[in-house]
Amino acid sequence: MVKEPDIVKEMKETEKLGKFQSKQIICEEFETHKSVENVSEEAVVLIENDSKRKEGEIYFNYGTIKDELRKIKEKYRLITENTHDLIALTTFKLNPTYTYTNPSLKKVLGYRSEDLIGKPCLDFIHPKDKKKLFPLLKKYVGMKASNLLTGKNLNVFERIEYRFKDKSGNWHYLESTVNMIGDELLFISKDITERKKAEEALRKAHDELEMQVQERTAKLAKSNEQLKLEIVERKKVEEELKESQKHFQMLFSSIVDPVVIVDSKGKFLEISDKLEKKLGFTREELLGRNFLTVTIVTKKSKVSLIKNLAKRMAGMEVTPYEIEALTKDGEKIPAEVNAAKIVYKGKPADMVVFRDITERKKAEEALRKAHDELEMQVQERTAKLAKSNEQLKLEITERKKAEKDMQVSKQKFRDVMFSSSDWMWEVDINGNYSYIGGKVEDVLGYKPGELIGKTPFDLMPEGEVKKIKDVFVRIAEQKKGIKDLENWNLHKDGHPVCLLTNGVPIMDEDGNLIGYRGVDKDITEWKKTNKRIADSERKFRSIFENANDAIFLMSEDTFIECNPKTEEIFGCCRGDILQRKPYEFSPPYQPDGRDSKEKALERINAAFAGEPQFFEWQHKKLDGTLFNAEVNLNRVEIEGETMLQAIVRDITWRKKADDELKKKIDELERYKKVTIGRELRLIELKKKIMQFEKEKVESWRTENE
Repeated sequence: MVKEPDIVKEMKETEKLGKFQSKQIICEEFETHKSVENVSEEAVVLIENDSKRKEGEIYFNYGTIKDELRKIKEKYRLITENTHDLIALTTFKLNPTYTYTNPSLKKVLGYRSEDLIGKPCLDFIHPKDKKKLFPLLKKYVGMKASNLLTGKNLNVFERIEYRFKDKSGNWHYLESTVNMIGDELLFISKDITERKKAEEALRKAHDELEMQVQERTAKLAKSNEQLKLEIVERKKVEEELKESQKHFQMLFSSIVDPVVIVDSKGKFLEISDKLEKKLGFTREELLGRNFLTVTIVTKKSKVSLIKNLAKRMAGMEVTPYEIEALTKDGEKIPAEVNAAKIVYKGKPADMVVFRDITERKKAEEALRKAHDELEMQVQERTAKLAKSNEQLKLEITERKKAEKDMQVSKQKFRDVMFSSSDWMWEVDINGNYSYIGGKVEDVLGYKPGELIGKTPFDLMPEGEVKKIKDVFVRIAEQKKGIKDLENWNLHKDGHPVCLLTNGVPIMDEDGNLIGYRGVDKDITEWKKTNKRIADSERKFRSIFENANDAIFLMSEDTFIECNPKTEEIFGCCRGDILQRKPYEFSPPYQPDGRDSKEKALERINAAFAGEPQFFEWQHKKLDGTLFNAEVNLNRVEIEGETMLQAIVRDITWRKKADDELKKKIDELERYKKVTIGRELRLIELKKKIMQFEKEKVESWRTENE
């Protein structure tokens, strides 16, 4: 509901005061004399019998009225000439012309009153905005015609936005309320040009941010596909490696991995020293014993060993398979078994090579987890995708390092980073940059060569240095990675830039920390957006908590939230009203005779269907007291759930005032009909007295001459 401007209320109240005081004086005379006939005759007798009464005394009441009107006009003039709003009066027609403008138009638009008086309003309004104003003017003309036919005073005003050309030819956005004041239109306007510019700038910034997010998402998706292809290629290489192992296992496995030789029944004939070191069993504890009688493998693995031993002894080829070996202390070790049928000391035997695959299992499990995380995060279009992408790259890098392919993985990692809009860095043990890659110049304005030898703290404001340095020292002492560390830096041109830092420690072969390697991401705009959102949330929460109307949130037809004003209006506490229905706080029937529940559900269903509702309603307080209210229902979406926002305004005082005003108007109308004849006779009598005085003066002059 549009709120009527205070200045319009003031002007209307002023107009009412003048009319009421004029009529009140007449009414007082009428009350004194009790009847029209008595008043008229008595007035005539008093005037005729007292010819010496002065004219000013006869019309004392009229002078008082004029003086009161003069004060009212002076107050009106002070209001209009000292307000910051742009106030103008126009003729009441489809192409209105200016009849008055206040000084604020000169300050804002450059026009003096004489520049506008008598000129059509539409000549200064943007051609595209005239379409908005024509329907409003037609509506007001129609209301005026209705007013003349019905005799009812319509208290109507509308709010509209349009562009207005100033004296220099520039366009200003104005927000105006248009009011019917007698036979003229009253325009009260505010210059909202700066607000419109700010809204347009915010929209453009949002569009640019959305475009950057889309571009970033596309790049990361492309990078993800590249990593998937790399994983597929990696698996192919592993398969080729397994094929190669079949041909050379006999030659290399006996040297590198634990090896045992068993006969066809599974008795140990020979074991290597690697087995003793790996599992803790001595040669004496195993030689001559059947592997089924010792706890060298788990029960499940013994079944696999027996099954595959039988196959090989029968001349069948058996591919490498996995088992779980047991140390003497009972620790489980995953192992891959490669075996071949041989002749040992002239008898058929089986040579079994056990390869410890603990690291490979860990790597495969880590890769599986990383792959699962990547698949989940690819569906998100946020910074989490970049984070998961970096995690997957680090895991792939660690696996390649384990397989002594550090150089290749490092090159691939750098290639990926150069395709990203973030920038990569390496620092030594003292925190000095030893490598800079990626888009650092786009983020901080420095070329990579300008930062080599500097530390990250050289780029930070003084207050940020101590805070971040303390955090970095604690991380370095524990040799941990840097995870999502926010830090403020200064761009080369001096403006602040917020970076999100992630990094991993670099260790030498002895496990000593020698530096860090990581990635910085510019999150300045994200931080600003979050701050705007938080400020907006605080602002709207403050509006909700401090509103002068009762505000509810409704799920279906049930109250689920309300503001403090609700407790005051309904005379209850918050717990008394939540989880209850609006018709429970209503009388059984509304003033129009309709059932309250039926009518309330009708309004609620219409609002849920997308049709805003604004209507008057009779509510009931917790103690049973009835009061009149204006209700506004609007559909809203909150966290994906459709709800209704209900705003309830107590208008009991306004209803009472309207009723009192109506009674006064009816009473004044009756008085007007009774006294109009008396007023006409008084006017005629005044003319006769003036004529008599004139003749008397001329007679006196004639006598003196």
